[in-house]
Amino acid sequence: MNYDGIRTMLGFAARAGKLVSGETGSRIAVTKKKAKLVILAEDAAESTQHEFMQLAERYQIPILKILTRQELGMSIGKSPRATIVVVD
Repeated sequence: MNYDGIRTMLGFAARAGKLVSGETGSRIAVTKKKAKLVILAEDAAESTQHEFMQLAERYQIPILKILTRQELGMSIGKSPRATIVVVD
């Protein structure tokens, strides 16, 4: 599947300051109820996947499992990321 549009939108959102990336920042955004969408890398560690699936369910936040850690990081101009949270 071609995710070029998603990568582009993630890049725009990052430049606009509407994303939080990385496990710690993402966890904080979710628990403070600022998250609108959780994006989880397909190749994230099993423990990370399990934790964020539970958090998303508990706080009723949609979760999208796409791309690899490398692709997610490149989309937002950073090093590989297992999680990205859209906050707006």
